[in-house]
Amino acid sequence: MTLPRHVVPGRTLLVTRRCFGRMFLLRPSPQVEAVFSYCLALAAEKYGIQVHALIVLSNHWHGLVTDPRGTLPEFLRWLHCNVAKALNVHLRRGESLWAPGSYSAVHLGDEAAVLEKLVYVITNGVAAGLVPTPGEWPGLHTLAEDVGTRVVDAARPDFFFRQPALDDEADRDDSARARRRRRAPARDPLPDRARLALTVPPAFAAMPPEDFRARLRRAVDDRVAHLHRQRAGRPWLGAEAVLRQDPFGCPGSTAPDGSLNPRIACRDKWRRIELLETQVEFWREYRQALTRYRQGDRDAVFPEGTYWLRVQFGVTCRAAA
Repeated sequence: MTLPRHVVPGRTLLVTRRCFGRMFLLRPSPQVEAVFSYCLALAAEKYGIQVHALIVLSNHWHGLVTDPRGTLPEFLRWLHCNVAKALNVHLRRGESLWAPGSYSAVHLGDEAAVLEKLVYVITNGVAAGLVPTPGEWPGLHTLAEDVGTRVVDAARPDFFFRQPALDDEADRDDSARARRRRRAPARDPLPDRARLALTVPPAFAAMPPEDFRARLRRAVDDRVAHLHRQRAGRPWLGAEAVLRQDPFGCPGSTAPDGSLNPRIACRDKWRRIELLETQVEFWREYRQALTRYRQGDRDAVFPEGTYWLRVQFGVTCRAAA
């Protein structure tokens, strides 16, 4: 059994999800960009998630988001489920699109951590040795000047998603899928377009937007220069080679790298210790309440931030302090 997630409204987080077997199932293409941007915009609107930056690489994606309502698990469930279904139709495959297990969500505990992870997302293609500058990544990505200014206007893809104009044709279709659809309850088609505004993280809400973007651009430039020095003349894969990748291919090694999977990032030492202690206390209180609940005590009070048991079984949770 995995440790329970601590889902608290208002947190800013770095979200990551990898493809099955690290395959290049998200390789940049018009179809992948259309599906991901449309589903992300719909999911963010549906669950009230603020998206600040994202990058979709060939075998994983990163997003920096804020969760005002404490709905991150449902947001990611909807997003990943619909992206997987649509891209499996596009790729003519039926296996899992995403790696086994769950997503990674790192709570960013202070302003410095938010800025660091923003830079990490923007420069991820450079850090992976794929392109020499963030703007050369051929897939869906965010640049420093996009944060707080860009609005992604995504049209509904012309495959997988229900199309109003095809209703009459669907009535004439006698395939098994069409028959199942006719028996299912009527549903309205998804909207023709979905819009997603990339917002400034709340940690920088008090700073003038132009000053924030200037600070972010400097940090991105410093990071790119550092990555170039690290590569010491080694060639970049390049955008053209990325576009030639086989979606069913994968890197030379698919073994886990053994790195840590953190839940909290914070540059301030004492703030980090405080957040870690809060996380451990949540797990301790959760375990105690779960033990009482399993023994039949339906009045057991779970700690603030309990998500799954609250949504699925309506357990009582302590109110926010």
